Amino acid sequence: MAISTGSLTITPVHPALGAEIGEKSTDAYVVDKSRELGFVRPGEGIIALDVPTRPLPAAAVPADRPDRFTRWLQLFFGTR
Repeated sequence: MAISTGSLTITPVHPALGAEIGEKSTDAYVVDKSRELGFVRPGEGIIALDVPTRPLPAAAVPADRPDRFTRWLQLFFGTR
């Protein structure tokens, strides 16, 4: 029994574990478990956000910029 969640497919070695994983990956299990743990009170609900898994772009830092320690020294001891 293979369990597929999006682009990930899990094939458990033990069939009982596959059934347990299948149960715990349902929305109903998450809601019930969160109520059991006290995260969701009676009458409240849960909102799930689908967050993209693509990496965020790296910040562009100019190559000619001095390092942090040098900038700190310039800030406190630089010319005035």
